[in-house]
Amino acid sequence: MLDHMPLLNEITLGHNPEEDFPISTMNEDRVAEILHGSRQGWKVVRLKGTARFGNDSLDAMRRHFPMLQELRMDRHTSGLHGLDLLQVLSSCPNLHTVHGDAAGYAFSSDVLIDWDPNTDAPRTWACEASLKKFIHRIKDIPRPDLNVEIGVEPDQAQEIQSRVYDRLARFTNLETLWLGNKPYEPTRARMFRVERPHDCLELSLESGLGKLSGLRNVRELSVWDMATKIGVEEAKWMAEHWPRLQVVHGLNTLGPGKEAAEWLREHYPKITLL
Repeated sequence: MLDHMPLLNEITLGHNPEEDFPISTMNEDRVAEILHGSRQGWKVVRLKGTARFGNDSLDAMRRHFPMLQELRMDRHTSGLHGLDLLQVLSSCPNLHTVHGDAAGYAFSSDVLIDWDPNTDAPRTWACEASLKKFIHRIKDIPRPDLNVEIGVEPDQAQEIQSRVYDRLARFTNLETLWLGNKPYEPTRARMFRVERPHDCLELSLESGLGKLSGLRNVRELSVWDMATKIGVEEAKWMAEHWPRLQVVHGLNTLGPGKEAAEWLREHYPKITLL
């Protein structure tokens, strides 16, 4: 690859075990070896289900961080989680897309927040101005309104959500904010038992949604399967502060979500609700 493909800057590793042969030799050592094979530097890396990612793979990809623009992982990819993703997001100045299949990946809130006690603010990440698509679940957000036994006071829970919003607010050019599971067929859901993410953001004004008022380029929002508290006031806020909003996935049609959906359909019919 280095000798005969000098312009190579995009690669897909592994395959989808749901569709292809279940056997793969794409182990950690081989992934790491192949990631050394770009002379220019990888701009796009896609990791499909049978690819196994490890420390050596991350070390091999680290030299491509200045070039990396897009990282995609499907639900079965193993080994690239948490602190590894933190390294990618905090170190890649040209990264515009991070796409972790939301049903299979989840970013722990404490890792995502990456709070700096010295400045009392989120640490600066290299991709803050470049990131346009954030497709990733955020988990480990305590929700005492859903589970009174978690032992976290409501004020503490709100503080965690507030800090998550502080982090998301740094992505000033964000166009896609996808925090829920991706839509799925009922048969697929039964087969893979997709977990409903209830340890998630409320996306309510009370919890700090207003901190995202600077994300004026948001075009697509997904809250599929999330236990949000999006009501009419939140719908009004989104329509006002996200003037380019075109699509909302998964707005709950029960409870407060139903009123929000009806209000958007009546006042902003150009916003598609899926």
